[in-house]
Amino acid sequence: MNLIGAPLPTAAPWPLPPRALHEIRIDHPAVESHPNFLARIDPRDLVPAARHYNPSICRFDGRTLMAYRAEGYTAVSRVAVAEFDDEYRVTGNTFVDLPTYPGDAHWEDPHLCVADGRLYVLALYIRLRMPPVCRPRLFRLDARAQVDEEIPVPFGRMGGIEKNWTPFELQHGGVGIVYQQAPRVVLEVATSAGHTSPGVPIAPKGASLSGRAGPVRWQGGYLEFVGGWVNIGAPRVGRYWFGAQMVEGAPPYRVLAYTPKPLAWGSEASPTIHSPRPGAGHPCCVFPGGAVIEGDDAIVSLGVNDSYCALMRFNVRELIAGMAPA
Repeated sequence: MNLIGAPLPTAAPWPLPPRALHEIRIDHPAVESHPNFLARIDPRDLVPAARHYNPSICRFDGRTLMAYRAEGYTAVSRVAVAEFDDEYRVTGNTFVDLPTYPGDAHWEDPHLCVADGRLYVLALYIRLRMPPVCRPRLFRLDARAQVDEEIPVPFGRMGGIEKNWTPFELQHGGVGIVYQQAPRVVLEVATSAGHTSPGVPIAPKGASLSGRAGPVRWQGGYLEFVGGWVNIGAPRVGRYWFGAQMVEGAPPYRVLAYTPKPLAWGSEASPTIHSPRPGAGHPCCVFPGGAVIEGDDAIVSLGVNDSYCALMRFNVRELIAGMAPA
């Protein structure tokens, strides 16, 4: 069953990580030339918007869904969900009717998760006026990708900036959230239980480290795509990167192995659509928001340069073979 939904018409001071090493500041090849690049999603197949990016892919009820950020021409963003066929061609679209606060807030960077056969989305509630608020909120969605109910999350700050939570299905059932990476903190939504373990040195020197795509199951454990960014200064501000790590399948969900070098870097050579917000930055961005397992491969959805949605394919066994033990 395809999604049914008619498309509708349609600045905060982030802290900067330390300066990067010289080799991080050099030009990098276009993401499209990466050997693992699979496809760019045609924006004409998505809901009307100035830019579509930071997508999260999942499998739900035999269907492949992708939630993404649809940024309007007034720089206000909404969450939308597309459905793919087996060849990753878009067959349906709908906006997700999250709570609205006219003139005050919008929604960014959705992360999909399927747990106990139910579909969830964790999206960022952004309050645009001062003082700024960037708070993740969790919703259970129905088969039409519309809100059934909001799931309270009894942790995190009520105000301020929190941007990097990633949801996933716990092995014993229910939704878990990777709260941060260094140290690594995993939280169980239903019980409010928390599990802490040391992080690992997956980030390049001078780079930030945070969650990107929620962990996906692999042979009793989890495969997780994580990343961050480095400050390369004007005019691009940040260069993003991501890598992968294997995580144990039970508390405290420690990292077992990790890719010693990034799998991909953001690039000036990839297309960039300028932000509709005057003065906004245009980072060199690769932002993986979700992954699904297809045989021995992981299909990863990512935003590129805050401009468009793309897919990459990685052989999981080859990834693991190239990892360093934690």
